[in-house]
Amino acid sequence: MVILITSDPNKTAVINTKMISLASRSTHIFLITILIVIAGFLRIYKIATVPPGLNQDETAIGYNAYSILVTGRDEWGEKYPLYFKSFGDYKLPIYIYITSLFVKIFGLNEYAVRLPSAVAGTVAVPLLFLLTNLLTRKISLSFFSALLLAITPWHIQFSRSGFEVNFALTAAMLGVFLFILSVTKKNSFLLISSLMAFSICLYSYNQTRLLSPLLLVSVIALNKKKLIAMEPKKLLFALIVFTITLLPFFLSFFSGEGIFSAKSALISSLDTKAKVIELRSYANLLPDLYLKLFYNKYINIAFQYFQNLALLFSGEFFFVKGSPHPNQGIGNAGLLYLFQLPLFIIGVVIFLKNRRKELSVFGLWFLVSIFVLALSKEVPHATRGYFMVIPLTVFSASGLLYIADIIIRRLESDKLRVLILLGAASFIFFNIQFYFISYYFRFPRTSARAWGTVDKDLSLFLSSVNSRYEKIIIDNETTFIYTTFL
Repeated sequence: MVILITSDPNKTAVINTKMISLASRSTHIFLITILIVIAGFLRIYKIATVPPGLNQDETAIGYNAYSILVTGRDEWGEKYPLYFKSFGDYKLPIYIYITSLFVKIFGLNEYAVRLPSAVAGTVAVPLLFLLTNLLTRKISLSFFSALLLAITPWHIQFSRSGFEVNFALTAAMLGVFLFILSVTKKNSFLLISSLMAFSICLYSYNQTRLLSPLLLVSVIALNKKKLIAMEPKKLLFALIVFTITLLPFFLSFFSGEGIFSAKSALISSLDTKAKVIELRSYANLLPDLYLKLFYNKYINIAFQYFQNLALLFSGEFFFVKGSPHPNQGIGNAGLLYLFQLPLFIIGVVIFLKNRRKELSVFGLWFLVSIFVLALSKEVPHATRGYFMVIPLTVFSASGLLYIADIIIRRLESDKLRVLILLGAASFIFFNIQFYFISYYFRFPRTSARAWGTVDKDLSLFLSSVNSRYEKIIIDNETTFIYTTFL
């Protein structure tokens, strides 16, 4: 550090502040570079072969992206649709349209389908560093939160496949970061950019049509004083621009496509209605008034919702076995590391006990994610609950730093300190290496069938012999995905 002494003490102080600022900026750039390298490598290495094939949704995304690029229409002949009918699940448009740009560059292959998600996942890591640092001004918490996200199984798996929700998550993170930055600096351009990011999030995945507005409302509630302090004309202009971007969503939501794409929700699920009918059939001897009061759709939805909330807190699902769906988990490891369980609990306790307002954004983020996930008919669910990964990671990092502080600074015995640190480091290292070996070496073999590993080879073979036959019949039992052939 260079100190310039002058007769003016104020001038000296200004020079020192600038030097400290430059040093701090250099540190941030260095740490962000490390995070990008780690995150990028873990998300792009062997991305074409791990997972060992394109799943059903990835083939649909790839084919529709290619069709849009070449013809301007989806596989059903709809011109630049807002909802892609696909297999009847009516996918949201953002990921498909972005994939079409990658298809133009790389061709129609695994790279083109997965790179948008891998890039989004890589960007999310330094973005979490910037967001946490903006909120807390604690570089250690910011770095370890981002580092933990970079190596978290849940985030790695969803970044290495064509998951629309992964792109939506990064858009939401960008929206939150830009919003807080805009109200802090009173910058209307940043505010509009933030609202655009929330809009992109909303158009990316079915669940985010509710998650995105709720997250926006949450950050507005936490920063309402700063927001009100901004110039009214600029606020009005930002609101008008945001409203215009949402018009297609509002105009189409109550159409057949918009409603049908929400079929996984409790409110619109046919399973919910079926349960009511089934329960009434068992209790048909009871008075009609009793049946109407206690065996109706609304009571059943409320009861199922609270059941879902209880099911959400599954340690086995999050920390031990992960998702039973082969497209969302690897079968022998949790979505998060086992060592994160006590760290997360400690982090939440510290947050609640000390009322750490700087982490309130992540607290509300966690509650919003739980609220929306519990509205689904299948709980817990790795894809629909994916937004939970951010607060889970930040609170885990907070717990880690708290425990490290106790061990390093407060333990008087050097031998005990070293023993505990070695034990903890060994357990953490075992967790991490076990996951990576399982993911990169075991998972491609055990999940080959579920990921349609041979579908591409079969498609190439059928294409080569297609002209020889009048008709080719494929048995449904093969689980062959038709979009792979297309």
